[in-house]
Parts: sequence; structure tokens; C-alpha cells
Amino acid sequence: MLRPILPLLAIISTLSLFAQNLVPNPSFEEYENGCPANFHEMPLGWQWWSGSPNSYNSCIEPVSETDSLGWVPINGIGIQHPADGNSYIGLTALGADCCPNEYKETIGIELSAPLQVGEEYFLSFKTSWAEGGGLLR
Repeated sequence: MLRPILPLLAIISTLSLFAQNLVPNPSFEEYENGCPANFHEMPLGWQWWSGSPNSYNSCIEPVSETDSLGWVPINGIGIQHPADGNSYIGLTALGADCCPNEYKETIGIELSAPLQVGEEYFLSFKTSWAEGGGLLR
């Protein structure tokens, strides 16, 4: 009687080994009204603490050829397609020519579950260097 149950127990025990993402809205796709009103609106759940990070989304239409700050893929920072979905976040991490060296923009979100002492966690994200400014031509 125990024999048929062993394979089932083995399958159930491996289900807990699958990775889970503790970061809600990880691709910055969810906004209060479906599309950000401007490039200063943060995705749902995300907050900023310093500076003024920007959200870029393909649903933001450029106002004109010289005012395309939040549009994807061509905007006031350069040309960038999202790694996943229609959105990405832009921020200054190391200072810039326009700003003092201590200037940094930070964003964050509360995890969907607390981290546990003694557990191992892995972090991965994609980043892209800005092209340096240059509005849509």
C-alpha cells in the first residue's frame, strides 16, 4: 500500500523547490490607470526615496518630436526597448554630468513575503546604460 504513495510524495516534495518571485509587479507593467499619465508616475506598489526616477512605457505617446520623455523605445534618454513587456524604470545610480556625484535615485517595493533567516535568495535584474540624452530627432 505504501509503494504507490512514494512516487506521489516525491513529486509533491519537489514542488516546493520551484523558484518564486517575491517582487510584486517585477516588470513595472501595472499602473493605476493602466498606462502612466506621465513619466514621473511609478508603477503600482513601487516607491522612490531620493531623486526622481522615471517610468518609460510604450503606451505613452510622444507629444511631439522634441517631447518624447516617457515613450518607449525612443525617449529623452535614448533608444531602449524593455527587456520584458512594455515598461522599464530609469534612474541615476552613480551621479551624472548634470548632478552632483552624490546624486542617486532609488526605488523599492515591499516583498510579497518576508525573507527568512537561513534561507538562500537569488537576485537578478537587467540594466542598460543610457545613451546620454538626445531627444527624438
